[in-house]
Formats: sequence, C-alpha cells, structure tokens
Amino acid sequence: VAPRGVDLDILEQPETYNNAVDLLMYGLRRRYGLRSLASIGLLEQTAPARFSATVDAGQRLGVPEHVLRYQKVHMHVDEDHGREWFEHVFVPILDRRADTVREIAMGVAIRGNVAGEFYRRISDVAFGLG
Repeated sequence: VAPRGVDLDILEQPETYNNAVDLLMYGLRRRYGLRSLASIGLLEQTAPARFSATVDAGQRLGVPEHVLRYQKVHMHVDEDHGREWFEHVFVPILDRRADTVREIAMGVAIRGNVAGEFYRRISDVAFGLG
C-alpha cells in the first residue's frame, strides 16, 4: 500500500525493466558469458559510490545507523571486489586470450548505458529534471 499522495505508477518505467534484466539476459546464453562477467565487474567497480551516496543521504535524513550498516560495509567491501574482479578475472582471461577484449568491453559498455538510462529516468521522474 502506497503512502497517501504517492503515485507508485511513476515506478513503471521501461528503463527499470531494462536495468533488471540486463544481467539475467547474459546469464541465459553461454555465448554472452564474457559480457556477463564484465557487467558484474562494472557493478562491483561502481558500487562503492552508490553505497556512499546512500549512506550520506541516510545520515542527512536521520536514518538509524543499524539500517545503514550494510551500505557502510559495502562501501569498502565492493571496492575490494572491484579490484579483485579486475586482477583475478579480467587480467587472466585477457592474458590467455587477448581477442576477448571486445566482448568484455561490450559487456561494460552495454551495462553502463543501460544503468545510465535507468538512473536518468529515475532522476527525471523522481525529481522532475527531465
């Protein structure tokens, strides 16, 4: 049940679904395995900034510390994960087969574009900036 005066229909945006199914789509086809890994790697690389922004906003709004604990931990954990993905996943793959760079780059680019479209849409809808 939505709080009074909140229209949940604004959440029904196509970009929301694109964002949600991006990783699933790659996981369903073996030929897109490298794109899937690259997408997850990008998520790990960019997560610390998102978690940090969430913590900052939560603190400004007076959200209890125990509620923010997960985000605070992942500000640092995912920073390590991003580095580990690069060093222990992508570098070894590229060392063995340099020609995989195209698929890895495609995964990063597509994931970045899908996420960017999602965040722009949410910003436009939520804050009326569009």
